[in-house]
Amino acid sequence: MNNDFGWAGMPCSFLSENTAFMIMTAIYANFYSYLIGEYSKKLPWLKPTYRLKKFIFRFITVAGKWIKTGREYVLNLYNRRIIPRY
Repeated sequence: MNNDFGWAGMPCSFLSENTAFMIMTAIYANFYSYLIGEYSKKLPWLKPTYRLKKFIFRFITVAGKWIKTGREYVLNLYNRRIIPRY
């Protein structure tokens, strides 16, 4: 938790600004816990215990390249996981 949401080092030297930072990151942490819990029910390769960095690298960051074929550009994604459309 310290490294993922920036709690290892506070950004400001004033207590009121650091308190606002801690409250906002606590809100983000709760939202992330809810989000990963809901997505892990639908995606078998996603576990609810994944940390934020692992979630970003496995779910959000996908290698891709724009390729021009037949006078149009197509996005070619290099990912073995198939994300179902609901």
